[in-house]
Amino acid sequence: MKKNVFSSLVLSLFFCSCSPSLVYSPSFNLEHKQLEKNQLDLSAGAELLPETRPNAASPSLSTNSSFGYQAQIRYGFQDNLVLGIKSWGDLEGQLGYFRSGYAVSAQYSKSLSNSSRLLFIPRIGMALSDSDISGYGINGNVLYQKMLSSNFSFYTGGGLLWGFYELDQRRNDQNEVRYPMGWAIGGNLGLSYRFNPNLRLNAELNPIYQLNTFDQVDHIIIAPSINLGYSF
Repeated sequence: MKKNVFSSLVLSLFFCSCSPSLVYSPSFNLEHKQLEKNQLDLSAGAELLPETRPNAASPSLSTNSSFGYQAQIRYGFQDNLVLGIKSWGDLEGQLGYFRSGYAVSAQYSKSLSNSSRLLFIPRIGMALSDSDISGYGINGNVLYQKMLSSNFSFYTGGGLLWGFYELDQRRNDQNEVRYPMGWAIGGNLGLSYRFNPNLRLNAELNPIYQLNTFDQVDHIIIAPSINLGYSF
């Protein structure tokens, strides 16, 4: 039953449907230990979502991020393979329409010892302005997780992200013809605390170096998040 529900969510994501700025979610909110086969994990929380074009987001915007939410569902298809769907949205609403996004991820795990593991997590996603698709992204991260006790673990790592609106040149605000895309190098530092075998708290601090090749500007962004997760 869980597997059928999860597969339906993946299909609906890809068959649903130029904004000034998009937001995305770099957090992972890892479970305390590897999900077992047929195990389901739900999580949700608050996050500072990085702006892809901070200079175009709003005249009053003074930071490179926007306060928002993120939520995720993950399912263990095999003992070392977890697939997930993530959503996020901007709660500040400075642009007069709702900015949100969805991503599909695969999580491959390799056990290094009884208390540590290595994870490779590729993700693909899209960003929306109300119901219109306004951008796409591809992301790959490598994370290391260490269990310090039966209830507490930390994880760290990094990866690359490429985002684009379309693979064709457009004119930016400076009347220059460029491809509407950008790159980012992301770092990840997170903690997981398990209150009981099912319920946990995640806290992350994710530094990002972001290069917007369309506007020819770069930024360093900190994207912290806090999250509650439940596995069953």
